[in-house]
Amino acid sequence: MVPLIGKSSKIPEGKITITYEQYLQEIHLLVVNLEKEMERELGKERAHELLRRAGDNFGKELARKQMGDRRGLRDFDEFKAFWKGILRTPTWTHTQDSKVVSENATRLKMRVDECLWAETFKKMGCPELGYLLCCYPDYEMVRTYDPRIRLERSKTLMLGDDHCNHVFIWKEDSSKSKEARKKSKSPGRKKKNQ
Repeated sequence: MVPLIGKSSKIPEGKITITYEQYLQEIHLLVVNLEKEMERELGKERAHELLRRAGDNFGKELARKQMGDRRGLRDFDEFKAFWKGILRTPTWTHTQDSKVVSENATRLKMRVDECLWAETFKKMGCPELGYLLCCYPDYEMVRTYDPRIRLERSKTLMLGDDHCNHVFIWKEDSSKSKEARKKSKSPGRKKKNQ
């Protein structure tokens, strides 16, 4: 029996061993029940609107935490190196089976074939909520890394597809690109035949 915690009680030392799946189910059980109550009180549309807003905020906060002291990215190569580092973290490697499929100067394509987050929410009977909490925040997270990056995704395991297809696209700010092209031209150069 676990003692009650009070002013004179101490938390017992030791570890509790549970699987990642059990952990995810336990930490999301409250959120699942909260979402059901919100739907009953506010209606599904309003409840999901609030969850999307919370997801946007979560995505921003997560990106800021992951970025640490960085303030933006120099270029897409820096993002690709940064993102591949995230793919090697225990949080990612223990919950997802993913790989980079292709990359070039402006695109990074990634495929996720297994996702413990998706499996967990499906087993709990609420994949749509899982999408709002775990997949939807990715868009704002990517914009927070750098506004020149856009995420496109047309498939998710969470909503029943056989994989997730993440495509990160680098779009240079057109005003900066025009300025860079102007600077690269030699001033005072005349066309031939003038």
